Amino acid sequence: MNIQDISIYGGTVGGTGNKCPGASFLGIGNKGDIVQGKVTKVGNHVSLNFNGIEVTVAKGAVRGAREGEVRNFQITDISSDSIVLKERSEERRVGKECART
Repeated sequence: MNIQDISIYGGTVGGTGNKCPGASFLGIGNKGDIVQGKVTKVGNHVSLNFNGIEVTVAKGAVRGAREGEVRNFQITDISSDSIVLKERSEERRVGKECART
């Protein structure tokens, strides 16, 4: 199992399709929840979509990310302007296929 922490603080959350200055990380879930994030963009940064909330992180925070992947994360800490996620598994879904790395 891959255990990696991703800490995100302010300014990196937006609604689907655009940045929303009033958007909050609290819309993703609650502390302890397991949430799925879909990789929507890979470049200098990686964008993850959690139920319509787009989060951008440094490329190195999500190792080996590929567009279309769905990854599982546990919320270990959360507030309106920050979130700490822990990747819970190396099993990743691409479309309907499953792959293990």
